[in-house]
Amino acid sequence: PETEKNYVGFAGGSGITPVLSILKTTLNQEPQSKFTLVYANRGVNTIMFKEELEDLKNQFMDRLTILHILETEAQDIDLFQGRVDEPLNAVGEEQAKRAAASIGKVDRVITSPLQRAQKTAEAFGILPEVDEQWIECNFGEWEGHPISSIDSDKWERYKTDLSYKPPGGESIQEVNQRVFTSLENLAIGEEEHLLVVTHTLPIKSAFHWVLGVEIPVLRTRLSTASYTQIGFFGDERILLNFNVTS
Repeated sequence: PETEKNYVGFAGGSGITPVLSILKTTLNQEPQSKFTLVYANRGVNTIMFKEELEDLKNQFMDRLTILHILETEAQDIDLFQGRVDEPLNAVGEEQAKRAAASIGKVDRVITSPLQRAQKTAEAFGILPEVDEQWIECNFGEWEGHPISSIDSDKWERYKTDLSYKPPGGESIQEVNQRVFTSLENLAIGEEEHLLVVTHTLPIKSAFHWVLGVEIPVLRTRLSTASYTQIGFFGDERILLNFNVTS
């Protein structure tokens, strides 16, 4: 019990019950040891013992790490997926096909380098240009964790201070800077229909850019596989649609 050890436990759905028992016994009986739990579920609403897990995380803050693995379509809402490079699942691929059918023909596609974005881009039948500037925000140590597990003071500061960085991560201000630069440097033909396949915070940054005003981007919500449309008319930029789903 006096020896420091690092344990890793894996569980899925209802299989959490025996692993949770082992986790609690280990942390209580081995005060120097650490435990990482990797817990897979279909969505946030299906996580068993969610409140108990959050209480344990608060109790053993420096010794317990919980990584929630959820289906891609659920992660954007309650989980800091960030740059965790998971591929699209079957539901995500179907959503991409519906989005492509709804948007219609495009002339050019730019995509984030993350797998889920590149797979979505494939649905449009055009070889995409991969651009690092459109990658999702780097949430640092928060990635893979539910928003509810983040210290409330840090989360509140992140929502209100654009320069605040999660530990090891990127600030909203930095996301804005790279997205604004990309948009300002875009060369688009007069009749060209350009599609950019990207992620939640870059889309919200684009929303900020086209309106020309500072907005609390974390108080807007985007649906999975939705699209936002910006019109480029000479020197004028107009928000045509926001968060449209198919």
